[in-house]
Amino acid sequence: MQIHLDEISKKIKKGFHAIILMDRVSWYTTESLNVPKNISLLPFPPYSPELNPMEQVWQQFRRQALSNTNFKNYTDIVNQCCEA
Repeated sequence: MQIHLDEISKKIKKGFHAIILMDRVSWYTTESLNVPKNISLLPFPPYSPELNPMEQVWQQFRRQALSNTNFKNYTDIVNQCCEA
């Protein structure tokens, strides 16, 4: 996460400030994370998966392509997700 924030920080033009919306996973909120001065982290409220766009993607996957499916192995899972 630290590397990710540092890379984002480098891409922000001087005089601008970024706000990153994120869930409350422990490695995003750890005290040891050094958030650059040109970035603010804005966590989603607790228990609000509907605000996280990735949750919507997984819900669609489950509904349309991946529910009630048996997978042979990890590669099969990845391939079916890519196809979906």
